Amino acid sequence: MKPKIYLTILKFGLLAVPFTFLLVFPSLLFPYITSKQLTFNILMEVLAAIWIVFIIKYPEYRLKKNWLTWGIVAYFIAIGLSCLVGVDFNLSFWGNAERMLGLFHLTHFLLFYLILITVMRTPRDWNHFFDVSIVVSVLIVLHGLANNYPAATIGNAAYVAGLMIFNIAFAVWRLISCKEWYGKVLFSLALVLLLIGFIRADISGAYAGLVIGAISAGVIYFLVQNKKKGKIVGLSVVGSLVLLLVLLFAFKSSPVFDNSFLGKALRDFSANNPTLNTRLLSWKAAYQDFSHHPILGTGHGNYAVTFDKYLTTEFFRFSPNETYFDRAHNNLIDIVSTTGIIGLLTYIAIFAAVVYYLRRAFKEKKVNPWQLAVLGGLFIAYFVQNLAVFDSLVTYVSLFALLAFVYYLSQSQPEVKNETSLAKSKEVLLLIGLLLLALIFTARFNLRGFQMLSGAIKGYSYVASGYITDGVNYYKTVFASEVGYNRDSRSSLVNLLISNPQALMSLPPTEARANLAYAVELAQKNIAYNPNDSMLEAQLAKIADVAARFNYQDMEKFNYYSAEAVTSIDYSIAASPGRYPLYFTKADIHMTRGELSESIAAIKKALELRSDFAPGYCQLAKVYYFFEDYDNAYLAAGECAQRGQVGLLTPRELVTKSAKYYLDKGDEVTLKILQDYLAASEPQVE
Repeated sequence: MKPKIYLTILKFGLLAVPFTFLLVFPSLLFPYITSKQLTFNILMEVLAAIWIVFIIKYPEYRLKKNWLTWGIVAYFIAIGLSCLVGVDFNLSFWGNAERMLGLFHLTHFLLFYLILITVMRTPRDWNHFFDVSIVVSVLIVLHGLANNYPAATIGNAAYVAGLMIFNIAFAVWRLISCKEWYGKVLFSLALVLLLIGFIRADISGAYAGLVIGAISAGVIYFLVQNKKKGKIVGLSVVGSLVLLLVLLFAFKSSPVFDNSFLGKALRDFSANNPTLNTRLLSWKAAYQDFSHHPILGTGHGNYAVTFDKYLTTEFFRFSPNETYFDRAHNNLIDIVSTTGIIGLLTYIAIFAAVVYYLRRAFKEKKVNPWQLAVLGGLFIAYFVQNLAVFDSLVTYVSLFALLAFVYYLSQSQPEVKNETSLAKSKEVLLLIGLLLLALIFTARFNLRGFQMLSGAIKGYSYVASGYITDGVNYYKTVFASEVGYNRDSRSSLVNLLISNPQALMSLPPTEARANLAYAVELAQKNIAYNPNDSMLEAQLAKIADVAARFNYQDMEKFNYYSAEAVTSIDYSIAASPGRYPLYFTKADIHMTRGELSESIAAIKKALELRSDFAPGYCQLAKVYYFFEDYDNAYLAAGECAQRGQVGLLTPRELVTKSAKYYLDKGDEVTLKILQDYLAASEPQVE
């Protein structure tokens, strides 16, 4: 084929990439992530086959030596090395369905970059890409407005905000460079809509990124002015804006800002902000663990191990529910924690190369002051907002496209000779062979992924609807073909049975036990990846405890599952000793085993970690009551009631007898709480 045909195919494939942002297949597990990533993977794998033949046949299109490309490749090598020495290779390489950020998936962004720098060689090419990205982002904003859902087709407002930062800059770039009046009108309108989408996302870190990026862009613009007067005036304007921001923050508590968008945005930047505090505690954990893995970290994607290890009860004060962090929510800290100092240095090298090539492009007059300011401000905005979040597909695509654009600016436009080093017959055979390999590869690792993720949802819906055995059998069919990133699909069944074991009571005992045995097997397969994963060990402990209870008449199986539960919960606690809810799980397991002292000791350990935690006393009351230690049960029930969590006391008989106990003692305060609850929760007779 002629080079023009190759280029046309590859360019159209690259322009199709932003449209993956619109894909949401509800039939998949984690549809906002998996729909996009797997489609993107397939697209890149097919394009890669065509691209390889193209650069073999036409040597003038092959990659040129460039510090930016070397930096990116070095960063990927660092990630790969961290995978090999990390605590969970499977998670590092394949990732999970919720994030899809394992090395396997990330490599497709590297392919995207390499194909971009090969074929996008003219201003028109890049204008087309920026235009498509802007159009897709506007469609995302309109979708969010139409459905009153700021996360739109992305599924996470933080990811939307990051995408908007890139496309706001792209729109400004096109607005400045566009010469036609109608183009300026369209890009102005797009810019307004993108700003609306950004504001509706309402992410504090993104606000900081955009504002600091805009100020930095102003500083860059005025610093590169040739006239001294222009520099003075410009920097005075920027200084005034900075002073205005300082004053706004200084007086953010003023009643003037009450019930206003600006007031909310300003007040979100507060030492009392729960999100900020959980981030700080997360970053502290990374600092504490760094000395244990300084060179290559814990392994790409394995931040949860660090977070769990150093989790303290202080975290629960700010976030009682979201307590599992698999990312540091700070890109630099996440990188240094999981890929070590080597990963961090190679990552920084990428942006050092960006600075070098942008500076050179300006000197060579490939960009004017406005364009330099926009690009510089965008990189700074991206960098700042990533200090409170992490990348996703939409920001990775935008980032690698931006890096490829910097590469384009760094290159002199070569004279195209269209010399071929490949005979036509060999070209056809190579193209067919590589396309077949790409199709085999994508069928094995992506189409099978679609099938597995879709099957998991179907099996889940069967189980959730009461057709438990049918659902479990469907899961078995799904997992018959192994996919590297199926730990989340396994967990979906395990967690469903953990959350509703009563549903199994409707099945014949043999079926119920068989289904539980399969769920335990799935949990054990997940644990095989990393025995120090606190969350997965806790899942195994819980499902094994349920299996033990369903096998109480078969002492051999009861002892097996019960021992598995004890071992797993102990491993889970060892991996995250400050996660006090685990001690309640341990207490439940020992209740199943009829071990009073161990059960009580587990709850008391949780209360040692956090003595003010009301559910701990409620749980203690239930355990004492279960073992017929009534006085201690009533005392613990009183502590629970006094802390405002009387609704957690079960069975109702415990509350009734506790009320009588406090009536006899003459404790009117506790008695009233219990009586009010009993009156309010009295079953209604029709």
